[in-house]
Amino acid sequence: MLFIILWVLVAIPVYCFRYCKLIRQEKHKFLFGFYNPFVVVLCHIGPFIISAGPSSLNVIIKIAIFLFVWALFWNVLLFKPREKSCEESEQLSEKKTETSLLLQNKTKNIIAICFTSLYMINLATDSVTWQLYSLSNFLIYTLPLFSAGLFLLFLLLKNANYIFKIWLLPMALAGELISGLFSICSSLRNMDIQLKYIPLYPVNFAFSCLMVILSAIMFTGALFNFKYINLLKYGALGYVILSVGLLIFNMINVGGIAYHQIDLNGTLALNTSVVIRSLIRASYFIGIFILPTNKRNKDLV
Repeated sequence: MLFIILWVLVAIPVYCFRYCKLIRQEKHKFLFGFYNPFVVVLCHIGPFIISAGPSSLNVIIKIAIFLFVWALFWNVLLFKPREKSCEESEQLSEKKTETSLLLQNKTKNIIAICFTSLYMINLATDSVTWQLYSLSNFLIYTLPLFSAGLFLLFLLLKNANYIFKIWLLPMALAGELISGLFSICSSLRNMDIQLKYIPLYPVNFAFSCLMVILSAIMFTGALFNFKYINLLKYGALGYVILSVGLLIFNMINVGGIAYHQIDLNGTLALNTSVVIRSLIRASYFIGIFILPTNKRNKDLV
């Protein structure tokens, strides 16, 4: 499983990167960009389709669609933009200025990269992340991993000039927002059961709703060429504060049952693994918060 994860998350993007370098000067490079995902899917899925039965055919089709979209994303992302006119170059430089403002501090970038990488490892090592048996499960547990990957890519492409680079952060935050919304919708379906066994569950639910609102605020702050960058900064700060507050609340109250477990002596003890995972997630948003705290450099004005 670890090999498959590394192959999909590393090997395929690297292959797409090399392929895009080869077709960069081609006249119809975008057509080649759509052709390449078909080759990727055929190489990975082709041998299995021949011997696939009716029961496994649906799974293979879903995997094929995922691989096609994944390869297509990297092919489109890694295309270099065409040469632009003076007016277009000025507009592009303004967008670069705001993006560069977020990435100008090397120390903060390294901290954000470390926090994001740790968060991705935390998600990738959780078995529930790879239980892709339903759309809701994917949106709640798997989508945050891809969102964090987009944010990490945004940090790593500090000096690169690729199409859609300025949309990486908004897309990452959009993924977090979608995941949070689906998580709340799923909680509503089981509200009666949760209230029966966890009397303080409404407090957890209220915290979750506030976090989704803050995710929407951060997403808005990342749009419009970071015109409302303070929304991104204070939204991330508020998210961290709420995450830590919810963690403390659940550690104190048995109502946060996921944070407690029965030890060998039969007594209720703190589930340290869940606490650590919660702190790692909070650190991921700390990485988002510290980027908009950069002061404007004269060279960026």
